[in-house]
Amino acid sequence: MRKCFFINIILVLTFLSGCVAIKPQECQLHFLTWQNRMQQLNSITKWHITGSISLIAHNKSAIINFDWQQNTSDYVIYFYGPFNLNGAKIIGNSKKVIMQKNLREQITATTPEALIYQQLGLKLPITDLIYWIRGLPAPSIIAQQHLDTYNHLYTIEQNDWQILYKAYNVVNNTIDVPKNIELIRLATNPIKIKIAIKSWKLRN
Repeated sequence: MRKCFFINIILVLTFLSGCVAIKPQECQLHFLTWQNRMQQLNSITKWHITGSISLIAHNKSAIINFDWQQNTSDYVIYFYGPFNLNGAKIIGNSKKVIMQKNLREQITATTPEALIYQQLGLKLPITDLIYWIRGLPAPSIIAQQHLDTYNHLYTIEQNDWQILYKAYNVVNNTIDVPKNIELIRLATNPIKIKIAIKSWKLRN
């Protein structure tokens, strides 16, 4: 009897340690209906995210570190890496976008997509990413989407892109946000982007 008791304790401890070691996020993720989760994620309008972007395009690849500060419709994104972006920052809102490479050089455009295309020759969905980064489909665009067992977005196909959510994390002990995202352009000249978010901070 005593031996069985110790065996049961060992099995329980093994299970718990496996949960922590293998998939620690699944032990703390929150189950919500999709409607409630959309309301929760749409309420996030101010954040500070840091991480890295792995970009594969035109048979070339590069890793770019980023620091993204969002304040409702205003944003500042710092980039550190290749593609003529090292030390650059993008300052924007719904009306105008500026890329500042140094104290003297500034490039202006009406949209972040136009600015990135002008500088890198790549068509990247920056405006849609403001929603995708939170685990939401972009509004006013037809989307095919699938949910996981927690009712997080698992995949989206939208605006000629497929977005795969590989992992989620929890901020403020209450809100589940994406941690690893993969974007694949479905049109010709494929582009693959992997986003690894190191830190998520919500602002009041």
